[in-house]
Amino acid sequence: MVVWNTNGASNDTTKWEQQIFAPPEDLIATSQMEFDQSKITLLLRDLNSQPTSLVYAVRTSAERSITPPPPPMDYRPDFQYVFKNIDDPELHVSESNSTRLHITWRKISDDQLEYIDGIQLRYKELTDLIYSSSPLIHRSLTSYTIENLQPDTGYEIGLYYIPFPGHGAELGAGHMIKARTGPKMDAFAFEVIVNATRIKAQSVEVLWNGAPIQKINLLTFIDDLTI
Repeated sequence: MVVWNTNGASNDTTKWEQQIFAPPEDLIATSQMEFDQSKITLLLRDLNSQPTSLVYAVRTSAERSITPPPPPMDYRPDFQYVFKNIDDPELHVSESNSTRLHITWRKISDDQLEYIDGIQLRYKELTDLIYSSSPLIHRSLTSYTIENLQPDTGYEIGLYYIPFPGHGAELGAGHMIKARTGPKMDAFAFEVIVNATRIKAQSVEVLWNGAPIQKINLLTFIDDLTI
């Protein structure tokens, strides 16, 4: 049994490859009729007695390529969507002096906390156009002190939520508030009261108070005093 095959389009069988499965006058066994060529099995049955059979064209399937799945992504919902119903942070000034304002706000809820990278305060003088910014404040904190402000000056202050990089734009929380620093303190705006006690022939005891330090009674004796 002889089989000719080709991988081209030529009809010239003399140029085809030849495979002999059984010599002439030999019995054809099933095991001789099965062979592995690119995972193809040929089974020939019911052949007539003539020396040739029909010519069959066999095409192998294309090599299958497997595309690996894309790597998992760190999915986070859109920042604006998470805070579409944002609560008022209740921003207010709890303490102040001539150069500082201590700002407090309500704690962020736990279900929103994981989407916030940090908190930032924006502030400016009422007459200015450009806001200054605080450093990025940890999202779990609820207070911050703005320092180096001008005395007796009005300020506008707002709270902003900052998302993680690539997860949307920053979001203003609630409304801007207005606050004012205290008047400038004069370090010498105090009155000293001096009293002379225990006056003797050659000495006198002097007491004074009113200096802006820890309250201490100072005693000074003046010797060789001429009355």
